[in-house]
Amino acid sequence: MVDCIAANEKIVDYLFSKALKNLRIKLIAGYVKINEKR
Repeated sequence: MVDCIAANEKIVDYLFSKALKNLRIKLIAGYVKINEKR
């Protein structure tokens, strides 16, 4: 049971960090697009 909880936490951390990276990439891409329009 404890092993299962630990595994779930690792998966959540992995997905969370992956989501943060995707968000950062989208923000940077949007920022670049805005600067190109000027």
